[in-house]
Amino acid sequence: MAANIEFHANIKATDNQTQIQHGAGSGLGFYGSTFSSAIAIGSVNQTTFVTNATGTNQGTQLHNTAYANASADSPGSSTDASESFVKVDAAVSNINLRDLPNYKCPLNIRLLSDDGTAVQVRNCKLTIYDKTNIANHASGVTTYVCEARHPHTVEGSAGQYALAHVSSRSDPSHFTWHMFQNGGGNGIEMPLTDSPGISGFNTNGGDITHLSGLSASEQSSFSQGSTHTSTRHDWFIAISSSPDTIGSKQDYALYFEAEYL
Repeated sequence: MAANIEFHANIKATDNQTQIQHGAGSGLGFYGSTFSSAIAIGSVNQTTFVTNATGTNQGTQLHNTAYANASADSPGSSTDASESFVKVDAAVSNINLRDLPNYKCPLNIRLLSDDGTAVQVRNCKLTIYDKTNIANHASGVTTYVCEARHPHTVEGSAGQYALAHVSSRSDPSHFTWHMFQNGGGNGIEMPLTDSPGISGFNTNGGDITHLSGLSASEQSSFSQGSTHTSTRHDWFIAISSSPDTIGSKQDYALYFEAEYL
């Protein structure tokens, strides 16, 4: 039994069109108002594209999820007034991170079982590093990352916010940015949700809000929490970049790991 990890530009197209060829140096690039335009020091990206290793080749433009502000409180004790926020594309207003739909994230990380065996995944982690050693932060840039757990077509629709099954660093009522920063931030590893399932739809059995519209068989399949098994698991990642120094940041990469059984 083996599994592959793929990185996809999160757009509505076929897998061949969306898969990012990271082995060939492709990845995400973060820019100012247009492709190749600079981001001012201390500001955040206004656009996100698929690009090459040097950031000079313009590929598909993706949803842009810009860091808006940090949370004023700890997970589990928040109010709407003190939630962490994100600005999506050119929206006038920021939204709470818990309201961010999966489909508006620029990056989809996918684990696929090679032989069709349904697998459980755990100890899922994401790291932003210097492209040399995953223990080293990227230099000269601060990165904000959040895993969306909101498989809905509308932002915060009808009280349907984040799923109840989330990572160890999140709370369904309170999502925060994980800050990757050289000499500071929230640590070199960011936990992601165990066994999110296909399209990130798996939740807990008590998540009545999200399960109520499903058939009995679907409710059984997508309410297993961290014990859920599937031939495919999807994580949806909001990511924002802010330069600390002048110049293009090319020693800058994302690393993902997970155990499957």
